Amino acid sequence: MTARLNHRQLEAFRTLVQTGTVTATAQLLRISQPAVSRLIGDLECVLGLSLFIRNKGRLTPTQEARALNREVELSFVGLETIRQTAKDLREYRTGSLKLATMPALALSCLPSLTHRFLENHPGVTLDLQVLPSQTVAQWVATQRVDVGFAAQWRTDAAISPELLAAAALMVVLPPDFPLPAEGVIRPETLAGEPFVSLELGLQTRFLIDQVFFAAKISRRQMVETSLSHVACDLVAAGAGVSLVDPLTALSFQGKGVRVMPFLPAIPFQYHVLYPKQTEPSLLAQRFVAFLKTEIVNILFSRSAVP
Repeated sequence: MTARLNHRQLEAFRTLVQTGTVTATAQLLRISQPAVSRLIGDLECVLGLSLFIRNKGRLTPTQEARALNREVELSFVGLETIRQTAKDLREYRTGSLKLATMPALALSCLPSLTHRFLENHPGVTLDLQVLPSQTVAQWVATQRVDVGFAAQWRTDAAISPELLAAAALMVVLPPDFPLPAEGVIRPETLAGEPFVSLELGLQTRFLIDQVFFAAKISRRQMVETSLSHVACDLVAAGAGVSLVDPLTALSFQGKGVRVMPFLPAIPFQYHVLYPKQTEPSLLAQRFVAFLKTEIVNILFSRSAVP
């Protein structure tokens, strides 16, 4: 059977040029010395060239072998680059992510958590877009981004959702608001208080209105806004009280407002959205797992300050 050029022959040739002996080459390649000799013999046969001259126990490359080795080195450099890139990807030392997120995350914990993630994964780059939840879902569905973070969106067959974190809404109060002895705010505590509301049409606004309606408590609706961050700013400015998502509320803790738990609990969920047509990359999975751990820590390790 006629010998054919293959990678193993070139690997033996390259190593033999570097070491100068069959013994050292065999040790480095973890094969027998006859196997090294056979690989070199096959390579010489395929190429029709004499590649080595035996000189005092060492094999000296011929001029043709030296010329050939320059090309082989270029080839192996390319392979090493591929191997290193694969290793960097496996170990999250390279790669990029395109992300879209709802404002509630972008304006609370996401910037600091993203910074920490990048510090631990040098070489990784992120592209972060801040959009309304429904637009986040649209970008995920059309694969404009790799991962999205949203609270509510219209069902879309092109999206694969996953729960990121869940907790109850929290009350944001002016610092001089009189607190009940039990340390929990109820609908009756806010009776007649000026209220900063999330805009109509949001599921969160609907749930809040339901709770106050069931308790037969009226509020003075002073301002409406689509952003929980703006609602907190309004409370800090003296415009009233508000109920917002927990991450936004906790991000304002100690910034001119009081943050308190509210009963009955009004649930709030943050979701991860992936394009259904593609599997998330290892880097995307790593980033989401990191966020899950850290957000749970924020939600359940920080207590509201009375």
